[in-house]
Amino acid sequence: MPLFDLLVMKTQGWWDHRTSHRADFRAKQNDDVDDINALLDRADTENLSYDDEIYRHEQEFIDKALILVRRFVRVNSGRGQWRRLGFPV
Repeated sequence: MPLFDLLVMKTQGWWDHRTSHRADFRAKQNDDVDDINALLDRADTENLSYDDEIYRHEQEFIDKALILVRRFVRVNSGRGQWRRLGFPV
């Protein structure tokens, strides 16, 4: 799976866990954050670029990705990691 797609999907999983009514799902948030941070480090190493990815995906996917990233940053900070990849946050 492409790294960008995995990063977006993992961020969606984090949001789903965060907003779940189930305590066992909410308990997974910290692991999700660790995974996302590791993926961000890898994406930075591999020179992943938001600007390149917006041309490879449907606009709906990109819009959803940006919403998720903004939610993630609002809760967990890390804005600089996302900005290094070119996300407008």
